[in-house]
Amino acid sequence: MFSLSESLEGCNTPESKLILLIDLFLEKKIDTEDFCDQYEQIWNFQLDEGMLSADRAQLMSDLFDVVTWYTSIIEDRLIYPGFKNEQQVFVAAKETREKLVKNLA
Repeated sequence: MFSLSESLEGCNTPESKLILLIDLFLEKKIDTEDFCDQYEQIWNFQLDEGMLSADRAQLMSDLFDVVTWYTSIIEDRLIYPGFKNEQQVFVAAKETREKLVKNLA
């Protein structure tokens, strides 16, 4: 049985945890709610942005901005268009991952 907490324990750095979260989410091994909750927790309480290059920090910060506006409540998204849905989070995660790969090249 898949365990997110066990998977994250195997990561050495907060950055590697964030990248693993993105990969697990894109592989649909975790749902949007878990992805957003964990990404926000790691970003806010474990990561020091100074540990990242400026480009990587910006990419991951941009994803954080989408993650923090996610809500599963349709009515909230109708009232306030700033909230993000599952598809918007997925697209943002995919774009971030693709840019991170290019950033490594």
